[in-house]
Amino acid sequence: MGIVDLPLDRGLTAFFEARSYVEAHGRNIVNVILVDFRSLDTLGEITVVVLAAWAAVALIRKRTTTGATERSMRSVILKSATRLMVGVILIFAVYLLLVGHHRPGGGFAGALVAGTAFALFAMAEGPGRVRHAIRWRPSIIAAAGLAIAAASGMVATFMQAPLLTGIWWNLGKNAAVGTPLIFDIGVFLAVLGAILSVLLALEED
Repeated sequence: MGIVDLPLDRGLTAFFEARSYVEAHGRNIVNVILVDFRSLDTLGEITVVVLAAWAAVALIRKRTTTGATERSMRSVILKSATRLMVGVILIFAVYLLLVGHHRPGGGFAGALVAGTAFALFAMAEGPGRVRHAIRWRPSIIAAAGLAIAAASGMVATFMQAPLLTGIWWNLGKNAAVGTPLIFDIGVFLAVLGAILSVLLALEED
């Protein structure tokens, strides 16, 4: 209660308000902090998420009984609606990923939305159909996401800048593309792979 009575220090707020677009070409200050100014923290966070998911899958599989059968809902209405909804939800997830630097969204948000789509698909069609649809094992998707996020930070080292510094290339008057977008794609894949790992392990249990 005493802390609440103290005047609010807007030093950090003013810093990011002034520099988020000038230095990181992003209007969504939260996403700019996650993938540019504090990207090393975010890389550590997604590493923890992936490792926690893999540990959870190991524990789930340890208690899984042999001879489990594939299960899916028998509702024709749900299955028909799922085929339409999953595609729309995944498109929206990719949209959130791509616009996250300027509008609400980003890699974390997009991965959570995509995970919702696959959860619905798994309930309607069974985990086997989900594994067939994604083609790669969720653990590989998560590992690839971590590798992409880390590799995006290595670009700066070749330009004599600190690791994970955002490198930007101007495409026109108001357009730019940079390594933070690649980093955010890595975040998307890492979090989605972690979600799918746990989701499919639970559905198959």
